[in-house]
Amino acid sequence: PSRFDDDDFLGLKFEYLSDVTYDGGGENVEEARRVVDAVEEHIRNRPHLSLGVGTFGRSQQRVIQDLIEERRRQNPALEPFFNRGGEESFFVTHLERVQGDDRDVIFIRVTYGPDAHGQINPNFGPITGDNGWRRLHVPTTPANNQCRAIASSVAEDNAPRGNGPHR
Repeated sequence: PSRFDDDDFLGLKFEYLSDVTYDGGGENVEEARRVVDAVEEHIRNRPHLSLGVGTFGRSQQRVIQDLIEERRRQNPALEPFFNRGGEESFFVTHLERVQGDDRDVIFIRVTYGPDAHGQINPNFGPITGDNGWRRLHVPTTPANNQCRAIASSVAEDNAPRGNGPHR
């Protein structure tokens, strides 16, 4: 995303949600709420830029879609952004479907992170399988200006560790 480096907005960004605990089940509702907060922030601050959200799975996609629908009912002022339609309309989709959907900004929702005991499951869905790197590459390439990964884990959480909490 973006070949320019003279603007803090442009490029690849990482937002670490250090206070979010993965609740299992492949959904992480608290992280999804924070993604929806970021969507609303984007609409308020940069409504002229198109936006898409990529997730690592369909269940994560559904959680975000449901929370966005709830937010839209709570705040009708957001509707013009969602109703502009066309090729640049807002979307939430999973990794398998985001390819070819260029947007000015793409948020990538990671979902997986340490549980209440500080343990992390090493299975991050489709990206941990064969050619997972290709699947991870897919949601980053359609971002024209910014790609923002939002996660409740950092690389250190995923390193092999001994037993017990490691946060």
